[in-house]
Amino acid sequence: MSQLDLVTGAFGYTGRYLTRRLEADGHRVRTLTNHPQPSDTVEALPYSFDDRPALVKAFTGVTVFYNTYARPSSSATRTSW
Repeated sequence: MSQLDLVTGAFGYTGRYLTRRLEADGHRVRTLTNHPQPSDTVEALPYSFDDRPALVKAFTGVTVFYNTYARPSSSATRTSW
């Protein structure tokens, strides 16, 4: 059985390139996403870090976790660097 990797945002800008590379290397990919898209190869689960049982299920069997999700920020909300 091939390695299972978990990629947050596998359908997003960065995540889709990582997902393609992992699949090309023979890996299976599972994603946590709020915007699922039809896919024959990527297993999509809801992105919810507040739901512990769902999170445990998402990580079951996973070898490597890639976090490509980044929360959008606004420079207007920054007070200093």
